[in-house]
Amino acid sequence: MFQAKLHLLMVNAEMVYQPNPLPWRLIWRLAKGSDVGGLRILFATGHLTEALLLDYLRERLDAYPLNWLKLDDPLWTVDVSELRQQFLSAPPPWPYSKDSPPPWPEWLKGLIQVKPAFEQAAKNSLSLRITEATYSAARKRELAENEQQSIHKTVAKLGSELEMVRKQLYAQMAEAEEVPPELNQSADAVNKAERAAKNGQGEKAMQSLKNAGKLALEAATKEGTTLAVEAIRKATGFSLSRVNVFISYTRSKDHYNDVGAFRERIEAEILGRVPGSRVFQDKTHLGEGSHFPEALTEELGKADVLLVLLSPAWLLSEWCRNEFALFTADGTNAERLHRILPVLWIETDKLSLSSTDPIARTLAGINYADWRTLRHEGWDSKKSRIQVDHLAARLVSLARD
Repeated sequence: MFQAKLHLLMVNAEMVYQPNPLPWRLIWRLAKGSDVGGLRILFATGHLTEALLLDYLRERLDAYPLNWLKLDDPLWTVDVSELRQQFLSAPPPWPYSKDSPPPWPEWLKGLIQVKPAFEQAAKNSLSLRITEATYSAARKRELAENEQQSIHKTVAKLGSELEMVRKQLYAQMAEAEEVPPELNQSADAVNKAERAAKNGQGEKAMQSLKNAGKLALEAATKEGTTLAVEAIRKATGFSLSRVNVFISYTRSKDHYNDVGAFRERIEAEILGRVPGSRVFQDKTHLGEGSHFPEALTEELGKADVLLVLLSPAWLLSEWCRNEFALFTADGTNAERLHRILPVLWIETDKLSLSSTDPIARTLAGINYADWRTLRHEGWDSKKSRIQVDHLAARLVSLARD
């Protein structure tokens, strides 16, 4: 007879989930107050070898599929959240109730891939063990795979941006009566880097960009690119001649022009360190008749650092979230993600590493500056001047990193 048992590995007890063979029925042995340390899913058939057992399981699961299990090779995918729902939807045993269900750890959720182990005992079986250690290992593996996918996407986007830069350089060459050697060199380097990036060869693209020169950097900046600017800067090693900071905030909450006063003082401190720098604020730098989407996209492309004035309204603002997405290439540009400086402007409950909002979760992982009280201080107070100085130093450091 086909049997599958799900053991919740308890500190002081064990809970068994067992089909007999179908439909499912629940058998509970549980001590109140016990903590779940993980899962042990056991498939016992009595087959002599692992291969025979696997063939049998595949045949049975084809006939009676389990919505929480998918057999892959070599890892099996378990939907732990679905298992949890089945447990919680069943009538709980005494002394538990629907209002006070059995314990279940927060980490034990979602999809997880586990390699089954063949157990030779009185009845040979395959088992899947999911503990916090195996769960963490699976998550690290998943993050590594996601990072690799992100790199491929980033390199592909770099190729598209380098195409824009190449066309800009070619246009300059077409307009010139006599093409300067440095312009020809820049166009050739960008062309080679573009082809390498489009073929997924990120390292080769960076090697080619070492000869791109300042003309390529100027063309990339003019085209409003983000990845291309960062790549050319990194490859050529050009020192930062000035710092461009973009302030992302909600205009509706700036009734007393606090953001404007804040911007002026930050910019003054940065100019003292890097002449020619600028701290962009839409209300200050965009004149009447400016087309906001295009103008903001251009400014974000030129920005070295994104200064986010965090508030609940900022997290809900479509404009602000779009600015974050444009600056970070939808969160795929790791270098740009390291050039964000959040300033906690108003108390924000959703700023948490466990938030379901991916942007809030990302910002929560960055060391932010707390200005909830400082923004109400007089701008000429010693405390405010010191904190403005510290903030300006961090912005310059991020821009040059």
